[in-house]
Amino acid sequence: MKAFARLAWIPATFAWKAFRRLSIYLVRPRFAACGKRVLFDPFDSLHHDRISIADDVFIGSGAVFHASLSSITIGSKVMFGPQVMIMGGDHNTGEIGRYMYDVHDKRPDNDQPVVIQDDVWVGARTRILKGVTVGTGSIIAAGSVVTRSIPPYSMVAGVPARVIKSRFSPADLARHLAFLAGHGNQAPGECGDAVSSGGVAPNATDAVCGVDR
Repeated sequence: MKAFARLAWIPATFAWKAFRRLSIYLVRPRFAACGKRVLFDPFDSLHHDRISIADDVFIGSGAVFHASLSSITIGSKVMFGPQVMIMGGDHNTGEIGRYMYDVHDKRPDNDQPVVIQDDVWVGARTRILKGVTVGTGSIIAAGSVVTRSIPPYSMVAGVPARVIKSRFSPADLARHLAFLAGHGNQAPGECGDAVSSGGVAPNATDAVCGVDR
């Protein structure tokens, strides 16, 4: 009986997988842009028309990507763990004499775009807030709350998140970029000041490493 019960689940499993694939296919056109080989849960809470995604991106289940008045841009080769939240907006909490619940108008700085550049790994249950740019090649530890931009090739963790260390030494970073360029990927020069004496430059989030496509 147990073996029969297991066999009985097989058609249902295939049917569910087929339904999910069909749902992904139907949801893809709702994104502002969506590249090739993008995997996501079609039933997650995503503001599709505000989200642009490049190629080779995996978004774990339980994602919440909201940007009703701004935008979320995701580069290529990006991995999100489960239950990641990206919030491209905030409430207007500065109105005197009004309950926050009753305030519907926004100030210019309440909504700011979020950019996740190429080759980023975002750990499970990470929170990324408005105005943040996550630099190319960075890793965000699970459970982090990211409130400010992250330089390329950094490893960050904490609440609020801070840089723990660089992924590579300056020499290893140069070798890494050269290897990628030699295989038809990102050219070494595309990360501007990212190769510095400290592995990453303090202002390296402005380097052209991302998804300006």
